[in-house]
Amino acid sequence: MMLTYFTIYAKVNCPFCVEAINLMNKHGLHHVLVLVDQSEDYYTLLKRKYEHDTVPIITQNSRITGEELQFIGGCDDFKKFLNDQGYEEC
Repeated sequence: MMLTYFTIYAKVNCPFCVEAINLMNKHGLHHVLVLVDQSEDYYTLLKRKYEHDTVPIITQNSRITGEELQFIGGCDDFKKFLNDQGYEEC
């Protein structure tokens, strides 16, 4: 059992967000989806915090403490993460 989950900060009509969510589902990965469409201020804070200007913004978190373990990045970064972790081709 994986002791982590992912947080995906996303926008509803973003095809890269949908792709990342589909990959999470395909691989049975636990995740939380946070839609930022209705809060431009929060989205601006996230972009500044992670120095990442597009959605999705994906982080990996501890299922035990809820603490953020690492910033992964966007969809392409997440695909690379999955490949590096040994998941089948994305």
